[in-house]
Amino acid sequence: MFSLPFLIKIVVVKIILSLGYSGFLVYQPLVFSEPPQLQQIQARAIEQKEIKKNNFASLPLSVDRIKPQPRLKEGVFFSSKLSAQSYVVLDTETEKILLSEAENAPRSIGSITKLMTAIVFLENNPAWEKKVVVEKEDGVQGKLYLFDGESINIRDLFYASLVGSSNNATMALARGNDVNVEEFVKKMNKKAAELGLKKTVFFELTGLSFRNQSTAREVALILKYALQKNLIKEAVTTKKYEITVNDASGKEVKRQVSNTDILLFSDFQNSPIDSILGAKTGFIDEAGYCFTMETQNKDENRITTVVLGSDTHFDRFSEAKFLAEWVYKNYLWPGQEGFEKLSQE
Repeated sequence: MFSLPFLIKIVVVKIILSLGYSGFLVYQPLVFSEPPQLQQIQARAIEQKEIKKNNFASLPLSVDRIKPQPRLKEGVFFSSKLSAQSYVVLDTETEKILLSEAENAPRSIGSITKLMTAIVFLENNPAWEKKVVVEKEDGVQGKLYLFDGESINIRDLFYASLVGSSNNATMALARGNDVNVEEFVKKMNKKAAELGLKKTVFFELTGLSFRNQSTAREVALILKYALQKNLIKEAVTTKKYEITVNDASGKEVKRQVSNTDILLFSDFQNSPIDSILGAKTGFIDEAGYCFTMETQNKDENRITTVVLGSDTHFDRFSEAKFLAEWVYKNYLWPGQEGFEKLSQE
């Protein structure tokens, strides 16, 4: 016969095993498979997460872009033919395209390149009073304000590059920043990528290479960014600037540099354009005549206009002016009379 203590042990073991097995049966589904309700909750959570992600991805990159945008007057359309191969007019604040033709087509941009050169130069901590000696390798193309062997300070090089669009001044400017040309161009392309410019590429600093390309729309964005830097804005709106150089013998010489933007010298007396806030010209044979400008009207509504590939030197200015004036005459901005009555596009 089994002793009582032994029987008690057997009963206890059976109880433990029974509880363990039944516990396994009760809780096992929670461990190895989720109930349908939980699966549905998780699926909805994932779906909501994707919706939020997609909505966020579609949001404008700039907070400015969600502000009220200009509206075209009813019954108005643009039908004029220009010589420019591509053009665009943007509302500067919201970046809404107000008028355009082939605005995303890549084209050579000539000396508009110098805007990006100036941006990178300023973001590389320039030593303004440093003297740089002009070298033959800096080039002899374009209008020359500087010659081989002359020395000039960085500040005057900066103004000669942007006011007079001097090519050898631009090359000397980059050298004076203690960055070799190849590295400088890399920085320009890196900056373009940071700004989200997918069709803009640079191979050199001045715009003499036809491989320096952008689009009308992206040039507008380059100008907008450049004009946020006060030194660039000041330079490109300067009509005339006097540089001081020391020639090869050490003699001090002063020279007058004139701005290549002839619209700066206009009074816009009978125009809806009130003033030019910044501009840059560009030309090589492959690019044609190019021009970009930011203007404002009397209500301080700012637009950025770009023309690429115009037929002549004067066409680029007259066509850019015509486009800007058409937009000011035919669009209404928030706060202007009649704006609220226009339907949203």
